[in-house]
Amino acid sequence: MKRCTHVHVPGNLWFPGVVLVLFSLVFFSPFFPSLTIETKEGKVLYSTPWSKGDRFELSYLHSVNKSPITDLFTVQDGKILLIASRFHSFGAGVAALPEESEGHLQVRRDYLEYVGIEREMPVLGVFVPREANTTFRYGKEVIPLNRLSPPGTLLRIRFTRQSFAARFFLR
Repeated sequence: MKRCTHVHVPGNLWFPGVVLVLFSLVFFSPFFPSLTIETKEGKVLYSTPWSKGDRFELSYLHSVNKSPITDLFTVQDGKILLIASRFHSFGAGVAALPEESEGHLQVRRDYLEYVGIEREMPVLGVFVPREANTTFRYGKEVIPLNRLSPPGTLLRIRFTRQSFAARFFLR
């Protein structure tokens, strides 16, 4: 008796199989650039589509001199870069004059601003403070971090790529 060494799939079943595989690839493959705020354990608290050239801000009240500080970030080659920092006065804990390779200081009408910093932030970790009211701004969205997580929580801001499934279920 001859043994069959291959499995025969009827001709009409290969097409649904191919469609299922293609659907799975499209639905679960990480195609979409996204900016994500998550807990240190990786729980996603906020995610939004990201386009090349976009920028986001983190604003907070300085703990010593009580003046507002805003740091401006972008993403380049998949990495978050600090590109500018705005503040109202020098003082304890406020950045000193930058290194020559890290940009330059500009005096604006209502604030001082370091521009051209382009400092890579391998991990952008932010503690949710009790009093400083750290705020994340992206486009028209303004989100106080204490709305995402209780004070004392360490959050990470990351550039990621998400699948259609992740984007659909996170929204």
